[in-house]
Amino acid sequence: MHKKLILLGLVAATSAFAQSSITDEEFSVAQLAAKMEHGELSSHALVQRYLDRIAKIDKTGPAINAIIELNPDALSIADQLD
Repeated sequence: MHKKLILLGLVAATSAFAQSSITDEEFSVAQLAAKMEHGELSSHALVQRYLDRIAKIDKTGPAINAIIELNPDALSIADQLD
């Protein structure tokens, strides 16, 4: 669980909120941790949402280029945490 919270903290730092796969509802880190603890959200799914959001907003769309570098192993690390 501790590793998952570290991952959540790092991921949360990249964006103001995570997108739900169903809605644009905003979640706090505590809410995301609870969803993970209850099996409603995996580390892989959360990281993928952030990667998709970064691609959508930071690299295309408004193209604000706020993210300098992404860990190319982020999804495999998330898989190890699941």
